[in-house]
Amino acid sequence: MSDDREYVQPASSTYEDWKGTAVAETDIVKGKDLYELAGLDHSNWSILGMDFIGGGAPGWVYVYALDRVKHKVHSHDDLMKLAEREGSLPVVSILLHDVSSAEVVAECFKSFCVNLRSRGIRDHAMEVVGRDDYPKQR
Repeated sequence: MSDDREYVQPASSTYEDWKGTAVAETDIVKGKDLYELAGLDHSNWSILGMDFIGGGAPGWVYVYALDRVKHKVHSHDDLMKLAEREGSLPVVSILLHDVSSAEVVAECFKSFCVNLRSRGIRDHAMEVVGRDDYPKQR
C-alpha cells in the first residue's frame, strides 16, 4: 500500500545556496493576532506551523492549523497522543491572502531571527573575530 499523503516539508529551493534556521517570538502585547489574519477561532484551532515563501514582495504566507474540535485535542498531551497514533499531525494548509510576509513578521512577532549559511560551510562553526558597519557609522 502506497502512502500518497501530502506532508509539510522543510524549507527548500532548487539550488539551496543558503540554508539555515529561524526562530520567532509572538508579540502578545501589541501584535496583530495571527489567528485573526488566518480567519481561525482560537478556541477551535491551533496554528502549528508556518511557511514564508517568495523571492520578492509580497510573497506568500501559509499557516498549518489543526482543528482541535474535530480531532478531540484539549491539551498538549492529547496533541502528542494524536501524533503518535496517526504518525503525523493532520493540519489544514491555509494561504493567507491580503497579508505579506513582511507584515506578519513586523506585526505579529516581538522578535524574528533567520540565520542562513552558505552552502559550502553549513556544518562549520563561525567565530566572530571582528565587527564592522557598512556604510561606516559614527
